[in-house]
Amino acid sequence: SAAEQKEARDIIDSMFGKIPPLQNGFLKAANNIGLVLNIVTLLGMTVIASLQDTAGPILRSRGTAGIKDVADVIRQMIKNPTEAAEIARDIGAIGTDAMSSYFIYAGEADFLGSTSKSVADWWFRVTGLEAYTRFTRVFAVGMAQKFLSNHAQKAKAKDPNSIKYLRELNITPEQVFAWEKGKADAATIQVVNDAVSQFVDESIVRPNPAQRPTYANDPRYALIWQLKSFFYAYGKTIVFPTLKETHRNFKEGKDAGVAIMPMVLMASMLIPITMLGWEIRERFKVGLAWLLPGISPSDPGVDYYRTDSMTPGQYWTEVLDRSGMLGPASLAMPIFLESHRYGKPFWVPPLGPTAERVYDGVTWDWRAADFMPVYSQLDTRALGR
Repeated sequence: SAAEQKEARDIIDSMFGKIPPLQNGFLKAANNIGLVLNIVTLLGMTVIASLQDTAGPILRSRGTAGIKDVADVIRQMIKNPTEAAEIARDIGAIGTDAMSSYFIYAGEADFLGSTSKSVADWWFRVTGLEAYTRFTRVFAVGMAQKFLSNHAQKAKAKDPNSIKYLRELNITPEQVFAWEKGKADAATIQVVNDAVSQFVDESIVRPNPAQRPTYANDPRYALIWQLKSFFYAYGKTIVFPTLKETHRNFKEGKDAGVAIMPMVLMASMLIPITMLGWEIRERFKVGLAWLLPGISPSDPGVDYYRTDSMTPGQYWTEVLDRSGMLGPASLAMPIFLESHRYGKPFWVPPLGPTAERVYDGVTWDWRAADFMPVYSQLDTRALGR
């Protein structure tokens, strides 16, 4: 029907960012203030919380990347950092400014004015997120090149898995060999670049409008959906392909122990990295509390080492949530677990960080430090209201 066709066109337009701008002046102001306020008060330690992003390229290698491959890529990045970055930039894997980071962690960028975007860009630079994002994508490019070289050799020897892996990237062993020998023509080089770009995009989480519900692309709901895109993208980029690979192994009749290896590999990489990042974050907060005026790790009632007082069940549930392996299901955690509500009713956290701030204001449970960068992520009870 005509109505269904219009709905389909609207959905497709939203995926390509063709969204009607906000006309309501109040909502525009709310987005420009609320979205940026949440970014500078909640995303100060995103780099530490995102350490597991480095596992993406290894997981995308379908369990075929060894320690030697990882070491070779890192060694090459250290030896020729400019060359590695240029290769990544040439194929479009990294941008030249903070916008690459911005779209990864704030899919609501289209709903902000130029001044608000500039503030957010600046924040991502000073907190190191831009540099970290560039590092992970350059690393992914190196892993992609290793992946192509290794499987081109195996595919030449008729390894069925390697043939399948190259086919997924729309490339042949002959094209890889020509590229390695420097004898590839322009068309072949483009095929290789496309394969590397696809590998990178399937390795590093980069939310886009197609990965989340259509109504999440409506600027009227930007404050509700802020910071939620990451969970959808992580599920789409990291979790779902792993489950799909496991399912395919079972369909091919492989033994259960072999079939579940993709899931085992994912858990064995993401969980330790998440645990390490959490420990680093706690210690980093202690260091900041010692340095910043007005607060101290020894303030009464303050405990930055929260993991030490958690039960095993609480700890492992939190690790699983922080690892990203639950995908969009993480958004439902506050509904079922009181520990994820932070003293609020179960329906408040799912409505986003702005709703939490509004609730704190209505109940008079807020501190001025909650609206101050850096301080907002520390225990500021000693500062009062």
